[in-house]
Amino acid sequence: MKEILFISCKKRVPSSFKTLFKKVSFERLNRIQDSLVIVDYHCLSKYPQFKVNNYPGKVFLLYIDKNNRKPLKCMNKWGFFDYIREEESYYEVLIKIRKANDFMKLKKENKKLKEYIDSLRIEDIQLHCFNWQYFVENIASLIEEVKKRDSSLSLVIFDIDYFRQINETYGWEFANYIIKKVVNIVRNLISPQDKIVRYREDSFVILSPFRSLEEAKKIAERLKQRISQCEFKYKNLSTHIGVSLGIVNTEKDNLHNYREIIIALEEALKNSKLEGGNRITLYRDLLKKTKSPQEKIPDVEKKITDVESLRRRIRYLNREVNQNLLDTVYGFAKAIEIQDLSTAHHVEYVARIAKKIAQELGLSPQQVNDVYHAAILHDLGKIGISPKILLKRGKLNKEEEEVIKTHPWIGAEILREIHALRGAIPAILYHHERWDGTGYPLGLKGEEIPLSARIVALADVYAALTSKRPYRKAFSKKKAIQIIKEKKGKYFDPKIVDIFLKMIKE
Repeated sequence: MKEILFISCKKRVPSSFKTLFKKVSFERLNRIQDSLVIVDYHCLSKYPQFKVNNYPGKVFLLYIDKNNRKPLKCMNKWGFFDYIREEESYYEVLIKIRKANDFMKLKKENKKLKEYIDSLRIEDIQLHCFNWQYFVENIASLIEEVKKRDSSLSLVIFDIDYFRQINETYGWEFANYIIKKVVNIVRNLISPQDKIVRYREDSFVILSPFRSLEEAKKIAERLKQRISQCEFKYKNLSTHIGVSLGIVNTEKDNLHNYREIIIALEEALKNSKLEGGNRITLYRDLLKKTKSPQEKIPDVEKKITDVESLRRRIRYLNREVNQNLLDTVYGFAKAIEIQDLSTAHHVEYVARIAKKIAQELGLSPQQVNDVYHAAILHDLGKIGISPKILLKRGKLNKEEEEVIKTHPWIGAEILREIHALRGAIPAILYHHERWDGTGYPLGLKGEEIPLSARIVALADVYAALTSKRPYRKAFSKKKAIQIIKEKKGKYFDPKIVDIFLKMIKE
């Protein structure tokens, strides 16, 4: 039990309670932290301004003499927890003090709980940074504070480039790992006065009160450099990322409120994105740009007379762009075949089998196309593997096997920023996973493996078994089918094996 304080107008503490109480004055009360305080009723007339609520963290008991006939009225008037009569015995007083002490403990626990709940309201628990609610609640006061001190508030907004593709390609676990690592990089770059605020899923704002525009620019440049140089490794996956950044300063950009700041941040970030990402835009540079009042309309636009013709034009241009991208990437796939003549025509054979299985499964035309593209490009990552390993005769050693295992994510990395091939990437990344969970790169099991990857996996193995390789002769069709049957439910999805076997017979 903590020391109990006693405030009295008399010169002494009641003799029966000397061992319990320590006499103090009202003036000293504010200097003493959480404690149990007993106040003599006769002191209250000298301190009419006294209120229990003015002393948070303390619990008060009222000490009254035997002539006081209205203890409850007095207690409620000033907000005391309980009262102690002069004639009460030592043990009666002790019981009341213990109750008050328990109440004080409960009060402390409630205070801690309230602080924790308040922190949940403004904190991103996963990343241990502030959320947008914190920004909304504090931006106005921050602006006022920097104005009073004749300074300015700088803000740096940054967004992970192509984050949606990373999420869709590698899954939410890898995506969350990247976000956490990025926040840690930022945390190590900034000072305690700067605050990290999560704006959207992969967008953040650094609040830097009392920092100039030049100082904010240096932070942004260091951040961009650190993230560009960092390799993000998770299990057997690895990638590099970039960030787009925008910088605003309340003084230089003449910003006065929440709305103006948000618009400026969004405009600066959008410009960095439009210019290709992985770059920094100062909002003040955008303000300097002057647009011509009458911009010339291209001839193509003049020919567009209605919404439908515009749609047709967009579809045509989109097909042209996608086809050019596909032609380029398929060219890389062919380059791998030329590098390894033993696999010539392998990808076409894999693609035909995979496409047929996808059709037999009743997949949509778009899903069938995704499977077909994935089958064509499933070994694209081997372009990053040394020919000495690819063309080696005989068994690979452990180190060489680990190098070969990197080709799925190399392929996924090459393709992940190509919108037209986004649906094919899961199969490219996971076509070496096995139904029983013994595959790579993540050791996915059963239906955790994307359906397209399960299809390409079987097609790839069958085509490989029936092809000649540097280290072995081609298996017969009968032997290859026997191996596929043996691996049903181990390496391959049983349902896909059944469809494949039915298809082969036909």
